[in-house]
Amino acid sequence: MRFNSFKNNNYEHVIDLNNLEKYSSSHDKRIKLVRDNRSFIDGNGFWRVYPISFSESQVCVVCPHCGEIHFHGRGKKPEYKYEGNRAPQCLENENNGYIILRLDTE
Repeated sequence: MRFNSFKNNNYEHVIDLNNLEKYSSSHDKRIKLVRDNRSFIDGNGFWRVYPISFSESQVCVVCPHCGEIHFHGRGKKPEYKYEGNRAPQCLENENNGYIILRLDTE
């Protein structure tokens, strides 16, 4: 999902969405993408990302490959086992996906 559509949804944001770095798509300057500067590549070459928002059933992350917001299952209460390796939903398929990290505040 593109950022402009996402920020109008009713999710519990765990960061200030204004802190995400915004940039224009290389294909269409009117399309705004985002980068979460908390994301990083680990020593094995895998992207590690943190959630930006939650709903009752989903966790939302900024995809480090395409710059859009991706939704993944959150799991059930009380554990919410959402962390781990995930395949991205974008067409940037020549990648290893990313690993969702659990927030320290939970």
